[in-house]
Amino acid sequence: IFLNGAILGMQRAEIRKNFDAIVDFAGVEQFLDTPVKHYSSGMYVRLAFAVAAHLDTEILLVDEVLAVGDAEFQKKCMGKMDEVSHKEGRTILFVSHNMGAVRQLCSRVIRLDRGTIGDDSENVPESIRKYLEIDSHVNFVSEWKNLDNQFQNEWFQPLRFGLYGQNGQVISWPVDRHDEVWLEIEGKIEHVNPSLSVGYLLCTEERISILPSFYTDLIGSEMDLGLLSGHVCLRTKIPVSFLNNGIYSFELQSDLYLQEWITRPFVDAPHVFMNLDGILSRSPLWVEKRPEILAPLIPWELKKTENQ
Repeated sequence: IFLNGAILGMQRAEIRKNFDAIVDFAGVEQFLDTPVKHYSSGMYVRLAFAVAAHLDTEILLVDEVLAVGDAEFQKKCMGKMDEVSHKEGRTILFVSHNMGAVRQLCSRVIRLDRGTIGDDSENVPESIRKYLEIDSHVNFVSEWKNLDNQFQNEWFQPLRFGLYGQNGQVISWPVDRHDEVWLEIEGKIEHVNPSLSVGYLLCTEERISILPSFYTDLIGSEMDLGLLSGHVCLRTKIPVSFLNNGIYSFELQSDLYLQEWITRPFVDAPHVFMNLDGILSRSPLWVEKRPEILAPLIPWELKKTENQ
C-alpha cells in the first residue's frame, strides 16, 4: 500500500491517514500480512483501486477496473467513482468496454478505432450505439427473414422474426412510447414435439437482459404450439409503456426444453432492434429519459382524506 501510494504520488502522511479506509474499501484486511505475490489478480486490483481511489488528485485515470472482482466490489467501485466525479467535482478518465458503466458514469465519450479517435461526443447513448454497432457488426434492423434457409430441423425452423406496428408494417425509428408494437415469429414445423418452446429475450443496448417471454408461459392457450404442424405465426404485444427511452434488442429464443437449442442465445439466434424515444410521461414534471433501465407507466389512485 505504501509503495503503490508513493508511486502514485501520495505523501507518507497521506497514506497513513487513509490506510484504514484503503484496507476497508479493498476488503483484504484478513490478508493484510500476506505478501501480495500470493494475491489473486482480483485481490491485487481491488487493493490497487482502493489506493488510487483515495488519492487527492484532480484527474483520476481508471482502466478496466470493473473487468475483475465480484459484483459487490464492482458496485463499490461505481459508487466511489460517482462520488469522486459528481460530488467532489474531480475528473475521471474511465476506460472500459462495460457500456452500462459508461452510460452511468460518463458525461463525454471518446471512442477509439484502431488507435485513432473515431468519435468524441457528449451524446453518450449515441456513441454507445455506434460502438455496439461496430463491435458486433450488426445492422440495427427491425425485421429478420431466413433467406439462407438457416436452422434446418424437423421441430421448428424460424422463417421470419420482426417488430411491427398496428398497421402490420415494420416499425420505423424511433418508436413513441404510446405506439403499439407487435412482435411476430413465423416458422415451419414438420413434426410435433410437446417440448417445443418459442419466444424472445429483451435486452438493453448494453446487452443487459431485461425479460424473457415464451408462448408457453400462459398455460391454457387456445392452440398448443407443440402439437401443430405446418406453417405457424406467433404474435405478441410488446409492453412499450414499461420501457425507458433507448435502443433495445429482441433475440429469438427457440428450443426443445431441456433437450437442445434450435437458436442458441447470444451465439446465432436472430435478433431485431427497436429505438424507443419520445416523452416519457404526459406530465411536464419529468419528460426526459430517466437513469434507470425501466420507466413504466403505472396507474396511481388519488383520494382526499379527512384529518383525524
